[in-house]
Amino acid sequence: MKKEEVEKNQVKAQIHTNISITLIFITCTIFAFVITVNNDILKDDYVLALQLTLALPFLMSSSLAKSKIAEAANYIKSLDNFGYLCYIIGYTFFVNTIGLLLATFVSVKVSMIFFGANIVMALLYSVVITTYNKKQVFSRLLKDGLFILLIVLGGILPALGYY
Repeated sequence: MKKEEVEKNQVKAQIHTNISITLIFITCTIFAFVITVNNDILKDDYVLALQLTLALPFLMSSSLAKSKIAEAANYIKSLDNFGYLCYIIGYTFFVNTIGLLLATFVSVKVSMIFFGANIVMALLYSVVITTYNKKQVFSRLLKDGLFILLIVLGGILPALGYY
């Protein structure tokens, strides 16, 4: 592996790891807040409780996978894919947790605006990326599709009371 590529991977891994660790800290803070303010929410809303608690291991696994990219010459693509999959699941659980808390404490309308904004911003990001890199279209469709599916199933439908 070229020295430039190793350095690029190290920077990429560090940035991604920092983002995931920040989200882990925020998730832990939300968890502490919910337990302090009204721990019955976690007992009553299993979808919220599962996503809040499962966001942590997914984000942590993503951080670990991405941190290994800099030294993994033979399996960079596998680690990158695994790290991204863990990240998108953990991040979506994080977003769904906030949306479900908004639905519980503020209003369903505000939570729907929050979910909608997340979906629109993800799609706009993909438009920007694919405008300059046509090779990314299929990849972005898969990533955005997974993100939107998890938002709908784990955030929008529970917030609307479907389960």
